[in-house]
Amino acid sequence: AAYAALEAGGVGLLESPTGTGKTLSLLCSTLQWLEDRRARGEGAGPSDAEGGAAAPAGTLEAPDWLRDFGVAQERERREERAKERRERLEKARERQRRREREQRAAFGR
Repeated sequence: AAYAALEAGGVGLLESPTGTGKTLSLLCSTLQWLEDRRARGEGAGPSDAEGGAAAPAGTLEAPDWLRDFGVAQERERREERAKERRERLEKARERQRRREREQRAAFGR
């Protein structure tokens, strides 16, 4: 079923109970499909039927949705790090303001 879905250029919904070897089965089916495409000279990229040129044999191009997901994930990580930096900076500024208030109070200013 996985091989057929790949061959058709579509999406396959596969279901199997726990412990039946799904991961190995999908890996083997996908690798065999890639080898068969290379043997036919189609490469591993999009086919002409999908509107793209075939990729050179031996290359693997990530689909657009996967690249987009990776870009979005990296953007989220950068935004989260920036938020954490802003929060740390605000805490440091608040500590500095508190120290300044305490010093003013200690020296009677």
